[in-house]
Amino acid sequence: MPQHAFCFSRLYAQRLREEGLRGEITLLAGIYQGPSSPEPMRAAEPLVLFAGRHIPEKQVPSIPPAVALARRRLPELYGAILGDGPERTLVARQIAELDLEGVIDLPGFVETEAVEDLMSRALCLLLPSRREGYGLVVIEAAARGTPSVVVAGSDNAAVELVSEGENGYVVPSTDPEALADAILRIHEAGPELRRRTAAWFARNVDRLSLEHSLQIVHDVYEAEPSARS
Repeated sequence: MPQHAFCFSRLYAQRLREEGLRGEITLLAGIYQGPSSPEPMRAAEPLVLFAGRHIPEKQVPSIPPAVALARRRLPELYGAILGDGPERTLVARQIAELDLEGVIDLPGFVETEAVEDLMSRALCLLLPSRREGYGLVVIEAAARGTPSVVVAGSDNAAVELVSEGENGYVVPSTDPEALADAILRIHEAGPELRRRTAAWFARNVDRLSLEHSLQIVHDVYEAEPSARS
């Protein structure tokens, strides 16, 4: 049977081709299943949010130093690092060493409603991962008008979901200065960046939806038998 692959990012479509796949590759843009209209936009609080597993690939320990550095220019800045994993102990130790207890909350996993509330009022979502196969949380943040900061990397497909200066920023590394600078740029951009982020979501939500991806898969499978006959 002929090979027909489906990929959710250009990065991994290219990887498949480099590994020798000669069959068709169809890019599927979306797995988003949330509301199709931007949610009512809330005013941003000086909150930096992370939500995910505390595993090496996520590079969560890069967050406390970045927040500490950004607070030199934005003293009211605070953070919430949601989730759990093997590096949570290291993150907690950094928070203590940087005297950020009471500034960065480390609650572990929380209810979906709590995540959505924090995401809707966060200044930005900070996703310093070096490896993401997709990056759904970037879209979920954009649905609330919240821009994202992601880190460029050879294994990070989340950068494909960020339009620079429109729904966030892509920084070159997890260097604290680079992350802090992006956080402060978002703060300085103010409500206008939140409006652009919501507009980006509204323009792209259909393309990024799981329903749209399933329709593409359906259409491909429906067409292939006639193409072979």
